[in-house]
Amino acid sequence: LRGQDCFGRIGGEEFAVLMADADPQAGSALAERLREAIAGIDARHGGARFHVSASFGIAAAADADFLLDRLMARADEAAYVSKLAGRNRVSIWQGAADAVDPARAN
Repeated sequence: LRGQDCFGRIGGEEFAVLMADADPQAGSALAERLREAIAGIDARHGGARFHVSASFGIAAAADADFLLDRLMARADEAAYVSKLAGRNRVSIWQGAADAVDPARAN
């Protein structure tokens, strides 16, 4: 993360990164690096190995449209698209249609 980025736990197994002055492609690149790092974790417990993966949703706020609740809802919709499309991937919010059409996931 960059020095100005903010990372936090939203709840349960959900986390968020707020990136000021970044476009969706920069967010997607960061999410992809995080996704690959998480997928590379060698998780073990009690002699059993576990596969770890993460699904990411990216949303950008236009200057005239910055409401944190709306931004988080959009990112959540994009993450849901990632999950519907098979998990362990990154999706950028493209509009409300993405929430129901995993074929459009990035």
